[in-house]
Amino acid sequence: MSADGVLADHDEDGIITKEEFVALPRGEVDDMMRGEESDTVWLNERRKEFEEVIDLDHDGKVGLEELKVVRVMLLLFKNNLML
Repeated sequence: MSADGVLADHDEDGIITKEEFVALPRGEVDDMMRGEESDTVWLNERRKEFEEVIDLDHDGKVGLEELKVVRVMLLLFKNNLML
């Protein structure tokens, strides 16, 4: 399962776990942010994003239906359509 190349179901079980979501892809850290400290900051931000935004039912995993809801919410937010 993949959404815009950002989310990855590494074990292909149809579920994205927090560990899969926060896995740091090679080359994803900005050139201006290098080193272990920036990686730690990035990983912490991804964990927080998973817990607060992506995992709607807070069960530690995201299934396909949950991911579809998140994508719609993000599209609405991006287009200023959230009520």
